[in-house]
Amino acid sequence: MECPEGLKLIFYDSLNNIESTLIADYGKLFTEKEFLHVRNNVRFDNFNLDTLFANELDIDFAKDSIYSEKMVIFSNSEGRISGTKLKANSNFTFFQLSNISEGHVNFETE
Repeated sequence: MECPEGLKLIFYDSLNNIESTLIADYGKLFTEKEFLHVRNNVRFDNFNLDTLFANELDIDFAKDSIYSEKMVIFSNSEGRISGTKLKANSNFTFFQLSNISEGHVNFETE
């Protein structure tokens, strides 16, 4: 299935609570492989308010894995980091990023 006009997906957990949302300007789903390729203005938010911004992402549902060879920005309440060669799971509890180009940590001073 191809979505050349873009897509907005909402993922739910087993209790019907929203687990994450994915928005992109283009998407292509390979149902037999349980694989989704999205690109252009990609935004992936999870239930912890972690956000991944990317130009291109590959999502392997069978392996619960997210990949990208392109520049991505990961942002949450603790800060922001950008780099390439992303590998993560769908709820971002596992996250690996190479070629870090920028990082910012939020902290409070007393």
